[in-house]
Amino acid sequence: MKDLAAPDKSNFSEHDYQLATSVLLIETARADTKIGNDELKTINKTLQKTFKLDVTETTALMELAGSEVEHATSLHIYTSALNKHLSNTQKTHLVELLWLVAFSDGHIDRYEDHFVRKIADLLHLKHSLFIKAKHKMQQLSVQLTKGH
Repeated sequence: MKDLAAPDKSNFSEHDYQLATSVLLIETARADTKIGNDELKTINKTLQKTFKLDVTETTALMELAGSEVEHATSLHIYTSALNKHLSNTQKTHLVELLWLVAFSDGHIDRYEDHFVRKIADLLHLKHSLFIKAKHKMQQLSVQLTKGH
């Protein structure tokens, strides 16, 4: 996966970026009402790789994001900040990461599909980019499954 450079905005920190991304990854895993080990492992690896975090930083970020998810009344605060501060390329990559989590358990539930579609819409991502991201991550998921 390619690296997502931090948004160049003074009022949107790297930590804000990491937290918003983490919240959306966890919410993707929760969309079908159960978070499996495969999804948690994928989120963990994705955060480490995307943000170049060590195990301790990743664990702390996932715990904070989990707490945010439990107490959030809306995802608007996260999606609006990401929409405002990310480029189209970064938004597309974020949606790819959401799909990666959704595909990680080997099955796309209709609620996961709906959730990723909703986030892509909130990020004002063109439908064609949404579909390309889905197909790209579906192919990657198949390749990873065959590799095991």
